Amino acid sequence: MQLGMIGLARMRANMVRGLTQGGHECVVYEVHAQAVEKLWCPSIVGASSLEDLVARRAKPLRGLVDGARGGGGSRLTMLVPLLEAGDIVSGDRVGSRPQCCSL
Repeated sequence: MQLGMIGLARMRANMVRGLTQGGHECVVYEVHAQAVEKLWCPSIVGASSLEDLVARRAKPLRGLVDGARGGGGSRLTMLVPLLEAGDIVSGDRVGSRPQCCSL
């Protein structure tokens, strides 16, 4: 299975490592490119933007958006217009509410 991961703070980076060790592929995006470079392996595809992540993903997209420090809400809002029918995206809790989007 391929998963899209947006935001690579410590917990999310560890999730990506575990998923790839389990045989999954991850397409990852982080504002700080060095975080993507640190994780590189054949099962990890780095994306340079949200648009690039959507273009590189398998269909349908299954993604997880980092909601740390309130950033996930805006990333999820920016990602929604790029999605297609059947895509599923979940965000970490932002404030007191989990965020999720399925088209």
